[in-house]
Amino acid sequence: MVLSHDLTRGLVDWFLRGLLDSLNYGKVSRGWRSLRIAWRGKPTAVCSEEMAMWRLAWAEIGVVMLLVVAGCGDTPAPEAPEIQAVNEELPANSTAAKKTSTVSRTDVLLAALKEAAEDNDPPKEEKDEKKAKAAVAAQFAKDLTEALKAAALRARIDGNGKPIVLDFYGRYLTDDGLAKLKDQATLQQLFLNGQVAISDIGLEHLKGLTALKILHLRRTPIGDSNLEALSTLKALQQLDLSETKVGSAGLEHLKALTALVQLNLSETPVTDVGLLHLKGLSNLKMLDLSDTEIGSAGMGSVSALKLEELRLGGTNVDDVGIAQLKGMTSLRQLVLSGGIGDKGLDSIKTLTGLVRLDVGGSGTISDVGIEHLKGMTGMQRLDLSATGLTDSGLLSMKGLGNLQYLDLSQTKITDSGLRHLKGLANLKQLDLTGTAMRGGAVRQLQTALPNCRIVGATAG
Repeated sequence: MVLSHDLTRGLVDWFLRGLLDSLNYGKVSRGWRSLRIAWRGKPTAVCSEEMAMWRLAWAEIGVVMLLVVAGCGDTPAPEAPEIQAVNEELPANSTAAKKTSTVSRTDVLLAALKEAAEDNDPPKEEKDEKKAKAAVAAQFAKDLTEALKAAALRARIDGNGKPIVLDFYGRYLTDDGLAKLKDQATLQQLFLNGQVAISDIGLEHLKGLTALKILHLRRTPIGDSNLEALSTLKALQQLDLSETKVGSAGLEHLKALTALVQLNLSETPVTDVGLLHLKGLSNLKMLDLSDTEIGSAGMGSVSALKLEELRLGGTNVDDVGIAQLKGMTSLRQLVLSGGIGDKGLDSIKTLTGLVRLDVGGSGTISDVGIEHLKGMTGMQRLDLSATGLTDSGLLSMKGLGNLQYLDLSQTKITDSGLRHLKGLANLKQLDLTGTAMRGGAVRQLQTALPNCRIVGATAG
């Protein structure tokens, strides 16, 4: 159930009245107890009068979170973001998810709020205040988490009821909504993917989120004009600006983000000149420049980084640019796909730490170039789809014993070449889509590699 705006305003109104009547401890305490009864469906112990002020502070946090929900609409975002393991979804078997009744939870909440507003009885005194404080803090965090889930807002709350993860997927957010986040000093992860109503002006409200480690702004209309607001986020480790209007001028403001580990600039108007601003990001491990206007001239700036993953698919980088990457011995994953020839593979053979290489769609690659890969024995994933590979090129792969995923789709290989793959005992998936394979050869290969899933060809 998604909380209505009227209910949200009612919740905010109740909390604000509790703040104004802060000297009246009974109202706050009884109100909190009533809310817990409404959400959980059973009474719980109340705390001493001294505990009321603690609840009052947590109520203020509740106001902020409820205002965030109030600033959101119901228009879904185009696509859910990838969320790290740390920001897992809230459990479906929570109290809020299970509660069903002939009386809606909205009505129960409204009744509880009315009771809280009218009842001034003081709470019972607790013997163990320390234990009581811990219990109330834990209960508040749990109930706030359930309330946020009921409002269709993905979130994680710490033990003190403070948000550490907020994901606005499926919600409609504006710059005014972002303004309500500016004091959330504990926030570590913020996902704003697909929020088309936020602008460069709204970024100003993120300046105070100094604990932020992950920020996703994919497919938002932000550009260069106020990207400087992000330069204060010194703890930021992961930044996704893909499919935005951020260009080379905006990248200058990222120089201060020296803690960055992952940066996604795919499908942005960045150019080779802009990459000069990234040379000082010594902790950067992953850089995605896919589908940009980046060319070989920018590879000098890229080679200065200690990257482990580099994505250049759909760029203008050619063999000349790849030659500048020879010294990047820390690279483990390289995605090129298109524009690379045999000379480029000759340069790549020096990157002995590679476990993944994607050159799919590079039609100028031939068996001569593929021979350069035969010494890369640590390779686990190799994409040679839509290249000039033939049966002779398969002979060069016999020694790649660690291969687990091999894509040979849309190549010129035939049945006779498959025998060269029988020794790849660790192979888990082989893609033969669009090749001239017959059932007999595929069946023999499947027998030799019983744990391998062969895609695009049948063994029948």
